Amino acid sequence: MSTLPKGKRVSRAFKRYARSMRARIRAATDTNHKSAPNGAVVYEGPSEFDQNVEIVVIVTFTSANRKTGPMSQAWIMLKDTAPQLAGDTSGVCGDCVHRRDLGGACYVDLYRAPRSIWLAYKAGRYPSLSPSKAADILSGGALRFGAYGDPAAAPITVWSPFLLTVKSWNGYTHAWKRLDSGLWGWLMASADTPADALRATSAGWRTFRVRPIGGVLYDGEEECKSDSVGLSCLNCAGCNGTDYDPRRGKASAGYVVNVHGSLMGRAAISG
Repeated sequence: MSTLPKGKRVSRAFKRYARSMRARIRAATDTNHKSAPNGAVVYEGPSEFDQNVEIVVIVTFTSANRKTGPMSQAWIMLKDTAPQLAGDTSGVCGDCVHRRDLGGACYVDLYRAPRSIWLAYKAGRYPSLSPSKAADILSGGALRFGAYGDPAAAPITVWSPFLLTVKSWNGYTHAWKRLDSGLWGWLMASADTPADALRATSAGWRTFRVRPIGGVLYDGEEECKSDSVGLSCLNCAGCNGTDYDPRRGKASAGYVVNVHGSLMGRAAISG
């Protein structure tokens, strides 16, 4: 096992992953190494939550996020409104109770990564690639479905090519009540109460529940490994719905994470 400090290990892993992705991007987009884009637009069109709302899905190929590790990230945003300025985010976030425009406690800082990525998109810095071509670039890698936004806002055909090529992923949806777990069960059902988690589990989902600090764990739940042992999402790879690595044995019904973020004091959670 490496004796490097955690930050150094993440940094080196990111650099290795970034080099690999840049080489693939260069080959796929016919650009030189230095100017190779760090992402691609894989969908522009109506939201599955509201057909009158236009959204964009951008996959960024590298990330220095220490919690997730160097996973590629998928961002679901409004096409024509900067995320930090959106007065209604139902087109990308559905009925999530944590939406900031509803006074919720979403942990995503919209003025940081989402804003930067949206501005880069508007500046034309991301090429448009078919989901299949982008998925080929990510082959054997790891993808976070929904670094911002709910994956269910986009058609499932946007995501299916990635499920065939990536080695691991994580993803969450608050729209599980309206979705078929047989089709979307590769995502975790986002639960905000123990009753939510029980209902989702009964409907065939694995769950990811946010609890108050000091909240309890119920039967079939275990603590998020980022909280319990400091493991990155990349190295855990447990939040992949009903698809799990059989080498680790049977997957738990769900994970539980402590509420976090700058607005956690107003989170609509219990348990």
